[in-house]
Amino acid sequence: MTVRSVLDAKTKGTGEVVSIRPDALVTEAAQLLARHRIGAVPVIEAGHLVGILSERDIVRALAHSPESLGKTRVRALMTPEVFVARETDALDAVLELMSTKRIRHLPVVDRDGVVIGIVTLGDVAWARERELES
Repeated sequence: MTVRSVLDAKTKGTGEVVSIRPDALVTEAAQLLARHRIGAVPVIEAGHLVGILSERDIVRALAHSPESLGKTRVRALMTPEVFVARETDALDAVLELMSTKRIRHLPVVDRDGVVIGIVTLGDVAWARERELES
């Protein structure tokens, strides 16, 4: 089973990728995460992946400096070095990467580096379990 099969099962053909700009306010990012019920969002600038922002990043910033969070830009909190998967990657390899690097959200890019989706540790574990059952 590959990452593509996980994406297909998740999106059911919609292919929608929720993303945010690095100059957006963190409050906008929090609203986006809540609206889409997701835990992380790829940060895209000029069509390129430049980072990832998670709920955990926002909560840590809130705990550290709650009064300034409303004026903070995504670029200040995002993780700029992003691990990615390719749609042809095997689930075993992706699961190993996510476990080793302690990653719960992994953007998936095409051969041109364009984000085509995101998989979570839960998505991969669920797919792996289904694979082992059959």
